[in-house]
Amino acid sequence: MQKRKVGFTLIELLVVIGVIAVLIALLLPAVQQAREAARQTQCRNNLKQLGLALMNYHDSHGVFPPGLIDDNNAPNGGLTTGFVMILPFLERSDLFDAYNTRIGEMPLPTIPNGKDIPQDDFKFGYDGAVWANIVNSTVIQREIATFFCPSNRSEGLVTLGQNRLFVGGATDYGFCHGAIAAMCGDPQSISNIDKLMGAFGPNTKVRIKDFKDGTTQTVLMGEIAGGEEFIVTRDYDTVRPLDSTALDGRQGTTPGPRPWGADQAWGAAWMRSENEDPDTGIYPRGSIFISAFQHVGVDFKIDGDRNTELPAQMNPYLVRQTRIRQVPSGTVPANIAGPNPKCNDMEDRLSEARSQHEQICFFLFGDGSVKAVKETVDLRVYGWMFTVKGGEIINDIQF
Repeated sequence: MQKRKVGFTLIELLVVIGVIAVLIALLLPAVQQAREAARQTQCRNNLKQLGLALMNYHDSHGVFPPGLIDDNNAPNGGLTTGFVMILPFLERSDLFDAYNTRIGEMPLPTIPNGKDIPQDDFKFGYDGAVWANIVNSTVIQREIATFFCPSNRSEGLVTLGQNRLFVGGATDYGFCHGAIAAMCGDPQSISNIDKLMGAFGPNTKVRIKDFKDGTTQTVLMGEIAGGEEFIVTRDYDTVRPLDSTALDGRQGTTPGPRPWGADQAWGAAWMRSENEDPDTGIYPRGSIFISAFQHVGVDFKIDGDRNTELPAQMNPYLVRQTRIRQVPSGTVPANIAGPNPKCNDMEDRLSEARSQHEQICFFLFGDGSVKAVKETVDLRVYGWMFTVKGGEIINDIQF
């Protein structure tokens, strides 16, 4: 008698395939959620490592490092950044020791890629003891794993400077500058906007005992995810600018249809923007600083009456590059610049916190803790978190 062949019928095969498809559909979101949870844990750990480095720096020097060090208290032509200062406390003494912060001779007229540049182009950071000195080019282009949020990327470089002269390693974390984006002025001057300021700025010397609002309630650092997911805009004066105002990206040296992403380099102590021509030069379209609010003046107050008008948005699709005050050449508004005559026509390059996590951003607080803050946080509380001496009282439940 002939044996009957054992096998699946077409209907049975389709049923099995259907069951497998359903299982995959059910399991895939769970797998993705598990992966994102792991990435968020790593992001938290990165901020904790940065917090530990800041605390160890404070123990060694008695103050937190400045956000950037500059010889004229203006956010251009800086010498170095706070990220460079904490490298030894991140077990990267090799990079710190290789970084030159001393005033030196004019470097040879050759940039790292071997191209010759005119002598006139040495201005704005190509000569002397600045972050963009040719001797520092190898250091600043290093990609450091602790500076990347794994939900956003594991590596990244930022093209910097006119004619693409420099490349810097990117960072997804930034120093808290405060509730206001204005950077002009001497931080030691009484004209500085004390109650709106955060822990970091040009040449700041903030100590733990300066945290009048309490270390558990004050942000030290936060997420500023970089890349083309977050587009910059020229529409400085609109709270929520239209897509049509987004800057075009570029491929090679020719302007192209790609959106121009917001990004920042951890070694770039430079936010030059005056007289910027997007067709001839590329400048940083992000900052190592973050601020809570944009388009606000020195008389700004974080109060309940203006809560609905506060120009803040966490995780913005279009990142607004702020322009706090633009004045005629030679005129210095006392309430912005104080004694500093070099703060004219400055377009500040600070933007809101942004991340690739869904509806949250992670922040490092002054006590070393890392907390997730929701996009739906009350805007008053959000602003209070960014100030060191605002005098506000908040608790974890509010964010």
